[in-house]
Amino acid sequence: MSLGDWAKNNVVALATWAGVALSLVATAGANVAISQDTQSELVETVAEHEDDIVNLESEVRSIREQQARLVKVAEKTESVLSELDKTTAELKVMVQAMRQ
Repeated sequence: MSLGDWAKNNVVALATWAGVALSLVATAGANVAISQDTQSELVETVAEHEDDIVNLESEVRSIREQQARLVKVAEKTESVLSELDKTTAELKVMVQAMRQ
């Protein structure tokens, strides 16, 4: 093999490898851009979900407060109904005594 043939064969190989390297660099650059876009989207999504979580926590707190108020109303209602039952029983006794 002559020096000219060797140079010609190596130039082709080197050019091929240079093309492959440029292709890999271009692909890596595109992947970086895609990764950055994806990261930005994820940051936005996380922020959106954090707002949703804060809203849900607020709603849960409000529901618990409402439940506490309803429990108090139910307890008061039970107390009033118990007193009403006693008063009704007393009135029945009075009415029966008046009838005799």
